Amino acid sequence: FASQVDGYYGSSLENTYKVFTVGLVDYMIVTLDYNPTAEEVVWADELIANHPNHNVILTTHRYLGTSGSTDYELWENLACKHENIVMVLSGHYSYPGVLVKESIGNNGNKVTQMLIDPQGLDSNGYVGATGMITMFYFSEDGKNLQVRFYSPIQNKYYNSDAQFSLSLDAVEYRYGDVNDDADINILDMVRLKKVLARIEVDYNKRTADCNIDNIVDSTDLVSLRKTLLKIS
Repeated sequence: FASQVDGYYGSSLENTYKVFTVGLVDYMIVTLDYNPTAEEVVWADELIANHPNHNVILTTHRYLGTSGSTDYELWENLACKHENIVMVLSGHYSYPGVLVKESIGNNGNKVTQMLIDPQGLDSNGYVGATGMITMFYFSEDGKNLQVRFYSPIQNKYYNSDAQFSLSLDAVEYRYGDVNDDADINILDMVRLKKVLARIEVDYNKRTADCNIDNIVDSTDLVSLRKTLLKIS
């Protein structure tokens, strides 16, 4: 399984992350263990801070309860801190649909939190085996989401309240933020010059594409210089 993730904490796969791009949006899924330790939360905190241009989906076993209450420690120490955390997904508590709670983070961003745990449906004698899955359909810009609560065993959608659409607070992509620190300044110019001189080979090709022409070359240096002049 290690080949299916981009990194993990410690020597096990209980805390992992995966980065990928869909359409024009960069995503990172960070998965934390059940009741993550303080050290594991710090690892996730630093990881997310180092990927400010990625829309982060945080998943963990237990976070959102059926009453809408959240894990206070995980919210305060991680979920509310970063403007690029768009979703928190969890289970543990049996629920017959998809429970959604939207909260405002420290940066004024909306964090969409969901409880998804339909284990009780299979033990319901009136329903029988369902093998429920929840499908997410993201818009190309990452700002809209369609949710579908579906049983592949019975080829049936369950619970009309669990079939819905909502908006997400996707981060605006920062073209020119070459060093991925959530700011565009002279340090990005320095990094881009190193990239063009092939001194730096490990870089985000999306953020370095300052003029958005799908090529990283000297014209991006000109575009970044114009951006910096406007900022200053």
